[in-house]
Amino acid sequence: MTAIPFDTHRFVENLRAAGVPNEQAVAHKDALANAAFATGGDIGELRGEIEKLEIKMKAENDRLNTKIDIILIGLALVIGLLAIPQVGGLFQ
Repeated sequence: MTAIPFDTHRFVENLRAAGVPNEQAVAHKDALANAAFATGGDIGELRGEIEKLEIKMKAENDRLNTKIDIILIGLALVIGLLAIPQVGGLFQ
């Protein structure tokens, strides 16, 4: 992730001016400085990766649907072939 400019000194000064004790203000500054933030670029990169995955998933879904169709056609043929002797026996 890209670093976001952060004026830690001003942050601590603002907290102290609001009545936050110095130790607590510094602890808040440290916690915030170590936090991870997503930038617009990070989000754009993730969107691109998601789009690529969606394309791959659609291709895989199409491939699996084709396989299922082939299996169903094969099953229909087998059932049809197995039914021929039964139907033929009805007309004897």
